[in-house]
Amino acid sequence: MNSSERKKLFELGVESVFRNGFDMYGRSGQVSYREPENYSKINYKNIIKTIVFDPNIICDIFDNIDSHHKYSFMNACLFEGVDLYSVSKLWSDRINEMVEFDNIHNGYRELIGRHSLMSIAALLKPDFNWSVYYRPLEDSIRASNYVNTAWNVPMDVYMKNDKDSYRKFLENSLFEAGPKLPHEVRSYLYSRFISAGYLSSKFARKMRSDGSESASQKALRELINYEDTYDNFDELVLNFSDSRYESVLTIMARKLPERLLPSIMGATQRFVNSQWALAKRFQEIEEKSCER
Repeated sequence: MNSSERKKLFELGVESVFRNGFDMYGRSGQVSYREPENYSKINYKNIIKTIVFDPNIICDIFDNIDSHHKYSFMNACLFEGVDLYSVSKLWSDRINEMVEFDNIHNGYRELIGRHSLMSIAALLKPDFNWSVYYRPLEDSIRASNYVNTAWNVPMDVYMKNDKDSYRKFLENSLFEAGPKLPHEVRSYLYSRFISAGYLSSKFARKMRSDGSESASQKALRELINYEDTYDNFDELVLNFSDSRYESVLTIMARKLPERLLPSIMGATQRFVNSQWALAKRFQEIEEKSCER
């Protein structure tokens, strides 16, 4: 067997490892590993970890791997905190090449592509200039009729690197006069706004009064999820208690902390389902109390 044949055999082996296990890193940073049934005698998890923490093992064959597995590998390095850019000049050159584009608009399209190698390479490149993509990001969000989950990567970096401009973009897009964004996009930005800790009573009331029931629901659910972020959580969430949407009051009856339930007793009387949900919640609380 000559060197070319050995290299090809090695490529096939690496492809098999990626195919049967590397998807543990393939989606949004959440690791979940399931050993393939037909390969129970091979510890793919250990092999994968070995490759991630010693990337030079696959440096010479990386360019021949399919793009999905490239993405999974680089995402794994990001997740595990492996500084792939500094491993060797070959890796840094490869990452630099991935983020080189003729113009900003072409680069932005690649940056928000599904399983984009550019987005992962940009996160792995220490001096990548994210700021040039903030304006295209803002423009594309304002012009979109749906949510692109690939916005999350540049939006997270935007929030981290330029908090003032990020907050101003959210406030202007959601609350300033002008064309209203589609409800799905508003819901997405409500979530970003609340999770960042920006909510005030003024904006909570605007979210409560949103013309879309689903957007108002999303804001309420997100606020409940981020209760610990706000010292004035009780004040903020009770702004939703005079919502015109039955579903919003029903969510409050089901999800609010026990201490706040008496505050919505009057409001839930307006809706049958909300009233029933609150009565059921009080019953559950009473039953748990009796069990103690």
